[in-house]
Amino acid sequence: MSSETPQNGFCFRTRMGGARCCCGALIGGEMAVGFLFGRTEENGFCPDVCGHVAKQLYDRFVEHNLVTCCRVLHKGLPYGTPEQFEACAKRAVEATRIAAEVILR
Repeated sequence: MSSETPQNGFCFRTRMGGARCCCGALIGGEMAVGFLFGRTEENGFCPDVCGHVAKQLYDRFVEHNLVTCCRVLHKGLPYGTPEQFEACAKRAVEATRIAAEVILR
């Protein structure tokens, strides 16, 4: 992992500049897929493998949550409240489980 990898994902912590239109848990899972299956000179993975795994993660996330937009996922929960945080944490756990399943296949 490059030393820049954590910095590369920092903007997602701030909801992509406040846009709040993509779930950070999904983004984190997709970043893990890219880290593990993305092509480098050393690993030579085919881009189709990374794309296939990324699509599986996206599809399973949508199957479970119906949408990927953070604003829609948290509709009715004021941002920054304990209730919103709890819903987000549960979604992150579920997205992590889905990501692990598709990565380990």
